[in-house]
Amino acid sequence: MGASHWILTARFNDAAGLAERSPVTYRGILVGSVRSIEVTPEAVVAELEINKADLRLPLPVTATVGAGSLLGGSAQVALVSRGVSTAPGRTPPPWG
Repeated sequence: MGASHWILTARFNDAAGLAERSPVTYRGILVGSVRSIEVTPEAVVAELEINKADLRLPLPVTATVGAGSLLGGSAQVALVSRGVSTAPGRTPPPWG
């Protein structure tokens, strides 16, 4: 049917402590991990692999780098949706 995961690209001014395989959370729940990190002159660009194919993120969505958990790692990415949840049957695609 559909893919079991999907990819988001996030850009950060400062991504101190972020590494490949760092956790990605949404509302405190683990939903994926950092797939890759690239440093450019403008920003730190991270590809985030979301392994919850049915996760819906109402737009707009921001990603922030924060302190890691006791489970390991020095940083994690938290996804924050400032959008309004959609009504049942009117669910947007995973990216918004």
